[in-house]
Parts: sequence; C-alpha cells; structure tokens
Amino acid sequence: MTNFGVVDATGAGAGWNVTVRARRAVQERGVPGLLPEGEMRRRSRRLCDRGRNAPADSLNLFSTGAALSGQNGSTGTAPTLQCAAGCPIDSAAAETIAIAAKGAGMGTWLTGGFTPASLQLSTPASLKLLPNEEVYRVNVLWTLSTGP
Repeated sequence: MTNFGVVDATGAGAGWNVTVRARRAVQERGVPGLLPEGEMRRRSRRLCDRGRNAPADSLNLFSTGAALSGQNGSTGTAPTLQCAAGCPIDSAAAETIAIAAKGAGMGTWLTGGFTPASLQLSTPASLKLLPNEEVYRVNVLWTLSTGP
C-alpha cells in the first residue's frame, strides 16, 4: 500500500469520495514477469476453476496512522479517512475510504502514513500453502467520485 493524492480541481465545492474495490485474491501458477502474460492467464483460469481463490472479505485496508494533508491551494475542511478499524476491500461492493463533505476538500490533498501493513490478507487455516512459483494476485480499483 502506498500513499495517494486527490485533486479537486473544479473548485465547485460539491465534495468528493474515494472508493476502493479489489477482486478476490486469485492463485496463479508462475511468478509474474517470468511467464508470458497469456500463459499466466491460462494457468490462472485453470486454478480458479479448481476453487483455489482466497475467500471474499480476506483483504482488508487499515487507515490507522494515515491522514490527508492539504497542499498549496487547498481550501475547506480536511477530508476524512475511513477504515481505521479495517474495511474489507474484496467484497461485492466498493468501500468508501475517503470523504470530503460539501464545501470541503477543494484543491490537492495527499495521504501520508499508509504502510505495507495497511493492507492485510487474512487466510483461513484450510487454505493450502502455495507451491513454489505460485502467487496470489489481486487487482485493486480506486475511484474518485463527486459528491460526499
């Protein structure tokens, strides 16, 4: 997990929010970068068909220790971060992690304090250890929307 920035360049003060959604962690055969992409996808589909994915709600984002800080030209009240107690980001719906209320969060805002420990994968005891050259891959989608 790395820090990110949000820019509300409209100046309209309508507010904004940032959501995040991840697909479930999918087991893949082969280490990314060592196999051609098409071969990775083919092997991944075969493993998915065997039900070797991590269960839903396994990947959590924690914003503890993170904050949004205004940069040059930011105005309004600071946006707020959600997920201090952890939010599952591999659920069916996107999770809102930052909110700027109406009239707040105008300009550029940067997060600070996110660390590698901010993303945590919880796996059930029944999940098998991965053999060599197998990894779990997760695609994460971040979305900036208008309105709180």
